[in-house]
Amino acid sequence: MISDVWLSDPAPGAELFRSDRLFRFHGYGVTHSPLMFSSFHDQNGAAYETAIQLQFRPVDVLRIQRVYPGLVVRCATAEETAEIAATLTGPMDRDLHVLFLESGPARDFVVCHGFGWREGVLSRMRAGFYNAPSPYDPMWPTGPFAGSHNDLDFSSPAEVAAAVLEGLPDQTSRRDRRGWAWVLGARENRDGHPRVTVGVFLSEADAREAAELLRPTVRSCWVDRVPIAF
Repeated sequence: MISDVWLSDPAPGAELFRSDRLFRFHGYGVTHSPLMFSSFHDQNGAAYETAIQLQFRPVDVLRIQRVYPGLVVRCATAEETAEIAATLTGPMDRDLHVLFLESGPARDFVVCHGFGWREGVLSRMRAGFYNAPSPYDPMWPTGPFAGSHNDLDFSSPAEVAAAVLEGLPDQTSRRDRRGWAWVLGARENRDGHPRVTVGVFLSEADAREAAELLRPTVRSCWVDRVPIAF
């Protein structure tokens, strides 16, 4: 890890972060309201030598764009904070900070408790620096955060099917596209032999129909929704 920074009490008016790299919206979490922007590739799709992820957490108010070609994160002055607070529907908590996201003529903002970033070399199979495999959750991490998060960047079933049918274009690019599959499993058949994973389906309807056909031959069966990284 090259950088691992967290700022919970930034000075008013201070510049907190600056980069000429391209940053994209990466996700907004349901648990603790984190917001993330990531910088993995430039505007031509070429991978940077390092990955950078910016996290705002927890977030109360935001006005953002999906892409920033170069980004400065700056803490608002007391006067600027008062101007933003005057536009909100309720009073701001004392622990909240107004952070501006500035990129060219754009000036957006996030009202949050803290801000930080991590930079380093990220394995192509890792979802990010803030979401690693956990002993408490056996599900493979594909999103920017642990726990629940939005599904805005999930691929459609057609895109998932195309990846399955056509294969992956190469073996070196980041596996940051995500989709869902439905796995049909059964504990054992009537003769007592274990049958853990029965099949993988690209639609929930197909998996449920297959489960009904399987049910008479096993003690129990179930359908799990699992993420696909491709």
